[in-house]
Amino acid sequence: MFPSDEGKSHAQNGEGTAASLFDRVIDRRGTLSVKWDDTKRVFGHEDVWPMWVADMDFPAPPEVQEALQRRVEHGVFGYTVIPDSLKEAVCQWLERRHDWTIDPSWLVFAPGVVPAVAAAIEAFSQPGDGVVVFSPVYRPLFDLVRRHGRTLIFSPLRLAEENYVIDWNDLEAKLPGAKLLILCHPHNPGGKSWTAAELERLGELCLKHGVFVLSDEIHADLTLPPHQHVPFAALRPEFAAQSATFRAPTKTFNLAGLQAAEAVIPDDSRRRA
Repeated sequence: MFPSDEGKSHAQNGEGTAASLFDRVIDRRGTLSVKWDDTKRVFGHEDVWPMWVADMDFPAPPEVQEALQRRVEHGVFGYTVIPDSLKEAVCQWLERRHDWTIDPSWLVFAPGVVPAVAAAIEAFSQPGDGVVVFSPVYRPLFDLVRRHGRTLIFSPLRLAEENYVIDWNDLEAKLPGAKLLILCHPHNPGGKSWTAAELERLGELCLKHGVFVLSDEIHADLTLPPHQHVPFAALRPEFAAQSATFRAPTKTFNLAGLQAAEAVIPDDSRRRA
């Protein structure tokens, strides 16, 4: 069944308070929800609480629902173009939320961060090339490297004072054999928000060894005070030229089903690739 009509009207009219939206239970079974309707395949039975995927049971913001309703009412769903207004919205969001000024021409849109990272691995490396990945990390990043025939190079993170830190000696020993480095920023799992100092050191090492950085920043907007998300590419122009940043509204606003993501790629030749 779908969310109740009462719940829909509250959300669409913007009348529900944050407390009422977060307290209201929405039954998502029967909506082709990966989280709820795929439990038998994943776990072997259905009587479980599916806390295995980054998918929230909260309704989308009223503005999103209203925009989708207007589009649905048109009734024709042919091929579409990327409007300038979308690029402007992304640019304004990055500047307002993360103090990062980008050129709209740097944007490339994709159906998701994982497909975009996959395309970047294909475009920016050759079979057999080394790709450094900090472990533990979101498992599909490992899978992408292997499935594209690249050499997976693990650089294990260390636990220090109940937080993950980079093993700099290990990293520098492995970078000379790599073409790419995948950065999960903030880090998943563990919630580590990499500091500007850590990113500066990482960027300097990657520049030194000619390693291109793929920065997955899909959870950036969920960084909570007193921490502040610092985009890797925003630190220095040379870091921007040596990196691609991957983002999406899907985690922030629970919109994964809309298949929307963007890559920020300042270097012209990389972006064309």
